[in-house]
Amino acid sequence: MSIKTKFQKAAAFVTVAALPVLAFAEDNGMVEAAKTELGSLKSGIIAVGAVAVALAVAAVSISVIKSAVKRSA
Repeated sequence: MSIKTKFQKAAAFVTVAALPVLAFAEDNGMVEAAKTELGSLKSGIIAVGAVAVALAVAAVSISVIKSAVKRSA
């Protein structure tokens, strides 16, 4: 095993050991920033979903109207 591989494994171990400590620290500003970013991301996903549903409803209603016009003619 090369020195580079040993260093990479040690860095990975330290990162895995340190991240839970940062995640559970309530007074950490990074936690609040992450919560804010995830909240805004959630709002954006909901908005995109609403637009997609509206477009699907519009497409279905257009096809229903077309078929109703063809049947009546």
